[in-house]
Amino acid sequence: MASITIVSDTIPNFPLVVVAAHRLRLVPVYVTFGSETVRDYYDLSSTAFYERLTTSPDFPTTSQPPVSECVELYQNILSETPDTTILSIHISSRLSGTVESARQAASQFPNADIRIIDTFTVGIGQALMVLEAAAMAEAGEHVETIVTRMLDMRRQTSLYFALDTLDYLARGGRIGRAARLFGTLLDMKPILTLKEGAVEAFDRQRTRDRAIDTLRRLARDECWGKKGVRLAVAHAAVPIQAQRLADELDEEIKPETLFVSEISAALGTHTGPGALGVGWYIPPQE
Repeated sequence: MASITIVSDTIPNFPLVVVAAHRLRLVPVYVTFGSETVRDYYDLSSTAFYERLTTSPDFPTTSQPPVSECVELYQNILSETPDTTILSIHISSRLSGTVESARQAASQFPNADIRIIDTFTVGIGQALMVLEAAAMAEAGEHVETIVTRMLDMRRQTSLYFALDTLDYLARGGRIGRAARLFGTLLDMKPILTLKEGAVEAFDRQRTRDRAIDTLRRLARDECWGKKGVRLAVAHAAVPIQAQRLADELDEEIKPETLFVSEISAALGTHTGPGALGVGWYIPPQE
């Protein structure tokens, strides 16, 4: 059976130990402060980014990987393992052009088996899919079986984020002025979700504690009593709150896997500091 190589981008902000354990290959998204452009993850850690975000006079912007960078990564993989199948799993095409860069790059290798997966999600939602694919590949599953699971996860993965403010999304052009009022009115704490790969307003709460309680309730109500739950928690420079939420959900839900990470620089540009997110996938129940 031919080997399978899992490729993604840097949006999920995988810890280095996870990248090494699963032999993930990552193409970087770019972050620009003023005249300086750096690679998310490789040149700018999430911790350093949040420190800079609150002190820099320049508001950061992000950009997708150029096609040439995806070509170089695929070429390196195929040079190392010519008969490998590349499963390239990326951030929603409604949020980034990364999938299109990957597709254009893959078209330059007509004799290679390169599968491009548009996850319709982002961050920890995307991470759950990448880690599932990696675990299945390591277990010897056929690539078609993995792709089928990815398509099911694309439909069934849930993702919710509680933000301190919508200002960063508004400044980055991801929401309009009317939607911005959703969060600023009476200093409400907005809760966002993803629907068909795009960000949508879900709820708002008067306090941060109530917003976090809403995340906890959503995950508990959906996942409690289910088997094989894949669960993830993300945060933007609030690791203690994130770990507390993860521990509580771990105790209540008892997921099969639990992934906790800091929101990457490229994604944190739009969420701002203080964001908390929870995502999960429930496999088909017997």
